[in-house]
Amino acid sequence: MCKNILFSEEGGMKYTEITSRKNGAVAFAASLSDKRERDASGLFPIEGIKLFCEAVKEGFEIDSVFFTREALGKYAVSLESAEIGSAYLVTDEVYSRMTTEKAPQGIYACVKKKDNSALLERELEKGSLVILDGIQNPQNIGAIFRSAYSLGFDRIILSADCADIYGPKCSRAAMGSLFKVKAFCCGDIPTVIGKIRENGNRVFCAALSEKSKKLGDVTFLKGDCIVIGNEGHGVSPETLDACGNTLYIPMNEGAESLNAACAASLLFWEMRKSVLTENI
Repeated sequence: MCKNILFSEEGGMKYTEITSRKNGAVAFAASLSDKRERDASGLFPIEGIKLFCEAVKEGFEIDSVFFTREALGKYAVSLESAEIGSAYLVTDEVYSRMTTEKAPQGIYACVKKKDNSALLERELEKGSLVILDGIQNPQNIGAIFRSAYSLGFDRIILSADCADIYGPKCSRAAMGSLFKVKAFCCGDIPTVIGKIRENGNRVFCAALSEKSKKLGDVTFLKGDCIVIGNEGHGVSPETLDACGNTLYIPMNEGAESLNAACAASLLFWEMRKSVLTENI
């Protein structure tokens, strides 16, 4: 069951009230937890007022938003000030069909993806890129996005076999950084690395080899790029061959390799600390 209601006479925003879990709009929104549906529709889901406001702030198109009555009471100003394709007031029971949160705030939005593919060639000339090769844990990718943006990297290239950045686990881990970082998906990472090097920028790969330099002994330059590989297997042999430099993070003897997101944060800090120090 659903009916149209005027949300605010002053603002003029309208919403539709939905009380059935079988409603088509609700079913579609819930289906976006599946990558195939996200790819087919060009939309992805986000939850919570922070992610909603960050998406709006960074110019992402909000296709639709679903909110509970309690959320409407708390976040009416933010909802009313945003440009939204369709707005829906739903019961708690209806909302439970969509949410993937343990403690949901009652805000669920379907957001249009941004296609950055046409920008990739130009971005390669600038250097200072993060490249992710085969990272399959979405929470790791989200955490890498968050650390990357915090430490001055705002462009990330992902290999085709990386986890989808638009999945709920990744967007939740990335927080607002998902909307601040330009993301590019590429099926041929070695070729991309080759073009970066042709443009005069160095590419470092986090990998252990006889020629690897210890992190802390490397003097980084402004345009340097970093490649971070799969959690268990590292970077692919083709990607490793394409990189001109390898480095490793020194650890206690007998310690296991670091989580990809933790390793990335250390690498980002070392690459950016001189620049950050100059700006403090």
